[in-house]
Amino acid sequence: MAASKSEFAVHSEKTDSGLSARIWPATTAFSDNVVISYSLKDLKEHEVNPNVAMHFIQRNIGHMATLALEAGLLIRGGISVGELYHADGVVVGQALIEAYETESQVATYPRIVLAKSAMDFEEANRVKLTHVDSDGLHCLDYLTNVVLRLTPDSVVNLDMMPWITQLRMLANNEIARFTQAGDLRRLSKWRWFSERLEKTVTALSPELINVVPAKASNS
Repeated sequence: MAASKSEFAVHSEKTDSGLSARIWPATTAFSDNVVISYSLKDLKEHEVNPNVAMHFIQRNIGHMATLALEAGLLIRGGISVGELYHADGVVVGQALIEAYETESQVATYPRIVLAKSAMDFEEANRVKLTHVDSDGLHCLDYLTNVVLRLTPDSVVNLDMMPWITQLRMLANNEIARFTQAGDLRRLSKWRWFSERLEKTVTALSPELINVVPAKASNS
């Protein structure tokens, strides 16, 4: 992913059942960083509800987190709303600075934290795709998409039990490894992930809970 990029695009058309739209985010990846953006101005010009951007961000981040977890890795990030130039692999603007500062200085754990501008957008548009963490920070709920193993274009994966078991085993193994190594920084990240994973599974439908085995001990 070190040199991957894509340009923002939106195509919409009116149909008998309403408005149909296809949206592609602007994406730039370098090293272990990925920048994803949606132009709210362009969405409005195509009569697409700007709330759609948050839903697509949730899907995309959930998919990236799934790929990372398959490789035994965690992700973290920040979301902002504001002025941004993002084209031809070039990304500059206040929104990038705010998102970077939120990710690097605030997130700490494998979570996607909303900056003040994103919280204001969420409140103004009444879009609720977040949870409030124990320290009061608003975080994007990407783990539901991870558990359901959704891709940006896919439907729900109904065979979730093996995947959830795999995620639990990964977390437990990493917790044991970093406990043994005395690596408190990485240990805290995997403990956060493990706890958030259990909350996410519990919040899903009773049908899913009935087929998912109880959490293994972290001790």
